[in-house]
Amino acid sequence: MSILDDSLYQLQMNAGDQPVSKKRRSSNGKKPFVLGALVLVVVMGIFISVKLAQKGQDVRNQASVDNGQVLITSTATGSLAVGQPASVTLKANTQGVNVNGIALTFTINTSQSQPLTVAPTVQTVSSSGLDFLVPPMITQNSNGMYQVALNLAKPVVTEVFSSSTPQDIVTVNFSPTAAGIISFQFDNVSSKAPVANSVNGDDTLKTIQPMDFNVVSPTTVSTITLTPTLTATQTLTLSPTLTPVVTLAPSSTAVPSNTPATTVPVGATCNSIQILNASTGLPNTAPHRGDTVQFECGAINGAVRYEFQMIVPGQTTYSPLLAVSNGARVSQSYTISSTGDFIAQCRMCTGAAASTCQAWE
Repeated sequence: MSILDDSLYQLQMNAGDQPVSKKRRSSNGKKPFVLGALVLVVVMGIFISVKLAQKGQDVRNQASVDNGQVLITSTATGSLAVGQPASVTLKANTQGVNVNGIALTFTINTSQSQPLTVAPTVQTVSSSGLDFLVPPMITQNSNGMYQVALNLAKPVVTEVFSSSTPQDIVTVNFSPTAAGIISFQFDNVSSKAPVANSVNGDDTLKTIQPMDFNVVSPTTVSTITLTPTLTATQTLTLSPTLTPVVTLAPSSTAVPSNTPATTVPVGATCNSIQILNASTGLPNTAPHRGDTVQFECGAINGAVRYEFQMIVPGQTTYSPLLAVSNGARVSQSYTISSTGDFIAQCRMCTGAAASTCQAWE
C-alpha cells in the first residue's frame, strides 16, 4: 500500500469512529473532505520534493561539476598543418584527490574546418600508469565529425589515480584536412572522475571547456634555426659566419731598414649577424617567404665599413649585398621570394680599399 493510499485509509477510519447525528453530518459533512484533501496535497508535495532531490543527486553523481577538483587540459605537439600528422595530449590534475579513474567523451568538431578523412587514433601515456578499461570507442556522426569515448583506470582494481600537477594521460592523433579551427568539445554529462572509496561514486571532474586548435596552410609553416652557418629547412636560417683571426707574432729575425712594410688587417672578426625586419628595424626571428629583411653585422672596434654577401637557393656563388650607407653595419633590404637554403656573410674593413677587409670564411 502506498503512502497516499495509507493516508486516505486512515482518514476514512477516523471519520468512521466519530458518532454524529444525521443533521450534524448534513451541516458539516464537507469538513472531513476538506481536511483529507489538505493532507493529500501535503503528502504529494513531500513525495515530489524527495523524488526531485534524489534525481538531482543522481545527475550530480554522474556528470562533471563546475566546482570539481580534477582538471583536464591539453597541449598540441608542434604546429597543426594541413595534411601533416598532429598530436594533442590530454592532461589530468586531480589536485591530490584520489579517483577510481577518468571517463572522457568528446567530439572532434571540424565545423570551422573540414571533416577528417581518416579516423583519429588514441593511445595512453605510459607514465600515467592508466590503461583503457575497454577499447576506445571512436564513431563518426552524420556530419562527418568523430566522437571519442575513453574509460581510463589503473590496471589493478585496488589502485587509484592521483596527481598534484598536470600529468599526460592520453594522446589523440589525427591529420587535419583544411585550414581553420578544430575544437575538442566535451560531453560534460558522460565525462566524470569518481572519487575513490565514495559510497555514492561522487564525481569530482571539473566542467571541461572546449579546446580550440588552429590549423594553418603548409605554405605558411616555416622554422628558423640559428646555427653556426646560414642553413634552413624549407625556410631561411641565419647565424653568424666566423672569420678566422690572423695574429702576426714578432719575428726574431731583423728586417732590413730598406725593406718596405706591408700592412695586413688584423684584429676582431665579425662574429655575429642577425636578421632584421626591414620595416621596423627589429629582429626577425622567424622570417617567411615574402618578408623583406636586412642583415646586421656585429659592431667591431676599428671597423670603418662592412661588406655583405649571400647565396640564394639555386645559386652556387655568392652575390654582393651592399650596406645601406658607407660605414653602416646594416645591409640593404632583401625580399625573400622562395624557400630553400640561404647563406649570408658579413665582414669588417678597416679602410676603403678591399685589401683592408678581412677574408671571407
